[in-house]
Order: sequence, then structure tokens, then C-alpha cells
Amino acid sequence: MKFRSASAAALIAAVVASGGTLTATSASAVSLGGSSSHSSSHHKKSSPKKHSSKKKASKKKFSKKKSSAAAKRAAIVKTARKNLHVKYRYGGTTRKGWDCSGFTRYVYGKNGIKLPHSSSGQKSKGHRVSAKNAKAGDLIWSPGHVAIKSNKKGKMFDAGGHRTNTTERSYAWMVAQGARFIRLT
Repeated sequence: MKFRSASAAALIAAVVASGGTLTATSASAVSLGGSSSHSSSHHKKSSPKKHSSKKKASKKKFSKKKSSAAAKRAAIVKTARKNLHVKYRYGGTTRKGWDCSGFTRYVYGKNGIKLPHSSSGQKSKGHRVSAKNAKAGDLIWSPGHVAIKSNKKGKMFDAGGHRTNTTERSYAWMVAQGARFIRLT
């Protein structure tokens, strides 16, 4: 391998020493028997910036992933709110009427998350989070009932029964029964 200049050799040595890999961009400063149209001084200045931009890019990917999960949760809450006051119907899964798990199945399904039509089956589709770390759009499960955490403190969306239909109400009674918060997104 021939180096065009001492600075190119130093650049390669620095990349290798830092545990990095030699990319096509940094390799263009090295002549492999062909010619390069870029000057080595140009690569000496830009290579550290390229390396730091890779770090920024990975942070951006993480924040985009994080923000897409937040956007998904917001969409779940919006869908749940749009479907308040739908009648309760045992075994129902449509806007004509649903039970608690039919409601959550419908809302998550509209947001690309398939769930079975049973509260215990839905609980098993995600991972448990503490009440302190629960976020709007998370599933709230207790034996025999399931709901969606609202973006309002202490509130949930659920199809509670014939008397209440689909409402936004307090989840304190579920917590008193040992409710679990489940993250699906």
C-alpha cells in the first residue's frame, strides 16, 4: 500500500489506533495503485468531522426511534379519545359495541399493533413497566380487565360495562387491585 503523504499515513494510523474502521471516505487519501482526485490536506481536515458526524447520526437514529415511539403512543391516545362513548357489548370488537379487550384490540389495531381478544393475552404481548415509568398509550391490566393509559394524570380509557360504556376515568381502582402497566410500543 502506498501513501500519498505522511499526513495520510498518520490519518490511517489514527483511525486504526482508535479502534475505528477504514472507510471508503478515509481510504481515498490512500493510493492503492490508482489515483485520487482529492488532496490529502482536504481529508486531514474533514476526517475528524466525518467521525464526529457518525456519532451524531447514531444519536439522531436513537432520538428518531424514541420520538417515533412517542408519536405512536400519542396516536394510540388520539384513537382511544376518538372512540369515547361507544356502547359496551360483551364479546364485541367493533364500533357497534365492544368489551374492554375488544376496545384495546381495536385501538391498538388501528395503530398497527395486533392484539388477541383477551385481557391476559394482551398483557403477554408487551413488557411490564412500573407505574412511575408508565406513559400515555401503555396498556393497564388487572385480572379480568384491560384499559389504555390516558395522557391525563391518573386517567385511563376503557370500556367498563353497560353502565359506563367507553369512557376516560380514573384507574385508581385498578391499581388498588394490583394493576400492571404494559408497554407495547
